[in-house]
Amino acid sequence: MTIAIYGIIFELGNPGSVFPGVIGGLALILAIASFAAISVNVAGLLLIGFSTDPLHCGHKGAEPRRLTAGGLAAFILGSVLLTEYQAPFLRISLALILTVAGLLALFFIFCRRRGFRAQRRKVQTGREGLIGAVGVARSGLAPTGMSSSR
Repeated sequence: MTIAIYGIIFELGNPGSVFPGVIGGLALILAIASFAAISVNVAGLLLIGFSTDPLHCGHKGAEPRRLTAGGLAAFILGSVLLTEYQAPFLRISLALILTVAGLLALFFIFCRRRGFRAQRRKVQTGREGLIGAVGVARSGLAPTGMSSSR
């Protein structure tokens, strides 16, 4: 609970650093579950739901690797907690959880790289895309200025 409080306070004090907020939110859900305020299955669902935010914002933030790692940690913990107290045949295998987490990581790494590549490309539309382009005049040019035949 102390880690959750400090993580959230640090996030509120420094809004640009997103990672302490992720750690604080993750620790808060685990603390509430450990205090038996919510069941373990609900905590698992909350952690899986919580993991979508860092994973989605991981390609936008200043700390994409840390956000992706925090989201994957929340996803793995939530998946394990979701079926921890079930009968053995109802549990999700750890190999399946790690495989899905790995595929999620690869997907978001791919999206982040494609997004950064798109940001580095030259602008191709609008006024900025016309800078330096060669134009062809389809009518006679008036050397003294614009023609009034609109």
